Amino acid sequence: MRQDRSGPPSSIHAITGKATLSDEALLIAAYRATQYNGNTRRRTTFDELTSTGEIRLIREHALRDLAMRVYTSTMFDDIVEEGQNSSYRRWFRLNIPHDVQQAVEKACGDRIVLPGDYAGIGNSIDYACSIDLSEEAITTAAAQVRSDAEAASLLRLRVADVETNLFNLTVYDRNLRDKLRAFAKTAP
Repeated sequence: MRQDRSGPPSSIHAITGKATLSDEALLIAAYRATQYNGNTRRRTTFDELTSTGEIRLIREHALRDLAMRVYTSTMFDDIVEEGQNSSYRRWFRLNIPHDVQQAVEKACGDRIVLPGDYAGIGNSIDYACSIDLSEEAITTAAAQVRSDAEAASLLRLRVADVETNLFNLTVYDRNLRDKLRAFAKTAP
């Protein structure tokens, strides 16, 4: 979901009339607001090391501390759970025809990012695309999004939740992000 910092206006501004988006752009943005992208932390080795008391085998204190912070933080799981269970996601999935959702997902859904592909993260959700649907289907679905007051309220909540998660990941826990970048020797 693109925020208002740059690029096209967000779906929330289009729904509330503060910005103009084409029906197709609105539908894509509205669908993407239902998406979440949670990467699985592969923690088998970490769990084995901690359960057997062998975590000290990671001799470098900074790396051991980083592993403990990454694998014990509930923040990542909380973000995925919030995304999966958002009220806006539920509204969209209940109110927009299934064939429309499938078409948008096929053309504009999440892209899989392989572990270590930090450059791919930025293009996993927000990238140029177009929907292979009739103009009538797109117009009808966009009208449903624009006309439902509950959609606007739930989308405002979703945007606020995403902004809070982004703050937590980039500002509040900046130290964790900086340590991960140093370890990866790149800037994800």
